[in-house]
Amino acid sequence: MEQIRDTSSIKGWGADSDKLNRPAHTMWEIPIEGTGAHWETPEQQPGFKDFVSIERPRVTKVFGNTVHPKGLSGLVRKMAFKKSEGTFSHWMMLIFADRIGIVEGYLDDFKQGKLPHPLRERGWNMDKKFKTRRYYKVLTMSGLLTVGLIASVVKLTYGNRR
Repeated sequence: MEQIRDTSSIKGWGADSDKLNRPAHTMWEIPIEGTGAHWETPEQQPGFKDFVSIERPRVTKVFGNTVHPKGLSGLVRKMAFKKSEGTFSHWMMLIFADRIGIVEGYLDDFKQGKLPHPLRERGWNMDKKFKTRRYYKVLTMSGLLTVGLIASVVKLTYGNRR
């Protein structure tokens, strides 16, 4: 196999090559007319003072806040932000708050008279259509787990009677 020594013959080769020879270099330059932005830095969005990392003086300038923290999941999030981002417990509390939020969403659905569809919302229809092997594997394992749990409960309940 021949080893290429002169890389200039390969189109697009060399991210550290001369800036004038790079195809993306023009994107790095500030346009002469300006960027069109009406600000130097974006203005601060109104945020939640309880949900700011203790490592930073304030929240970042732009952040997502489509779902306002509420209920038990909001309380768990508030407790998580009292811990450092470098701790395991901070991230585990945020994950736990997400799981609590799922349950709270199901309860909200029931309150509104809607029946939640957790399998459909998790993309099971697409798994069945496009990832059939995975779909049936998970379905089989779930069925075996359910049968095992039912058998354990039956054995604990009726197994010691003679």
